[in-house]
This record gives sequence, C-alpha cells and structure tokens, in this order.
Amino acid sequence: MEQVIKKAVASARYFKNKKETDMWHCIWHDGKPYDYHLLLDNYGENDELSYEVDIYEVLPVTPDMFEKEKTEWGGLNDLRHLHTHTFPYNPNLFEQGEINE
Repeated sequence: MEQVIKKAVASARYFKNKKETDMWHCIWHDGKPYDYHLLLDNYGENDELSYEVDIYEVLPVTPDMFEKEKTEWGGLNDLRHLHTHTFPYNPNLFEQGEINE
C-alpha cells in the first residue's frame, strides 16, 4: 500500500504544481485503480490554507470490472479511504484572486 500512496502523492504534487486543485484523478498500480481527490482548503487552528489529498481504493462493482482500465467507475460508495496527505500552501503558485473562485 505504501507504493500506491507514494504514487498518488507524486501525481497530486504534479497537478498541484500545475495549479490544478479541487480535482479527482485515478492512478493504476498492479492492475487496480486508485482514486484521489486533491483540494485546497482552510485547515488547522488558524484556518491556514493547505492542500489535502485523500486517496481511495476503488472497490469492484462487478467481478470483471478491472479487466480493462476504464476512466469511469462507480460512485463514492465504491471507494474505500486509504490515506490523507497534506501539502503546505505555496502562495507563489497562485496569483491574487485565484483562490476560492
């Protein structure tokens, strides 16, 4: 599971650095899909901005679901939370006014 988490965090870091947040993405590891949700939000005691990555295992709805890599899967009920990772907020990635729009 550690490899899945590292792969998802690296993928999320890539999209974060491209200024893409509040998005879902899928990675594949050992023939299975894993989804993650990357978002920028206020966390902590001081409402500090931070990037959160929630990583999920996609549960098969039917036995043959993983025979082909597909881009669309079931709903949130078909996911099992594996891990949450946070990145510190980097104001240099955004210009003024881009946040919370």
